[in-house]
Amino acid sequence: MPFALELRFDAISEQTIRSVWSRSAEFYGTSYMLDHSVIPHIALLVSEVDLAPVFREFSPRTSFITLILVRVQVEVNNPRPSADSFDFRVV
Repeated sequence: MPFALELRFDAISEQTIRSVWSRSAEFYGTSYMLDHSVIPHIALLVSEVDLAPVFREFSPRTSFITLILVRVQVEVNNPRPSADSFDFRVV
């Protein structure tokens, strides 16, 4: 059964990403991410079956990569930690 995993960043990394988005907006002339208050994140779809054909039909220009996580560092920075309150840092 496929499931989605959304990874959020800590405040410092989020600021860094927003800075890149700001410079990109100036270069490309579009500020959609900033105008719509998009929260920097990484979204992963995890599945036991190859779903790439389904997504290619939906969006034929989408590129797909195989991601193998060798090491993931998880820091819980929430006074009341729960399964969905992890911070990931861009290094």
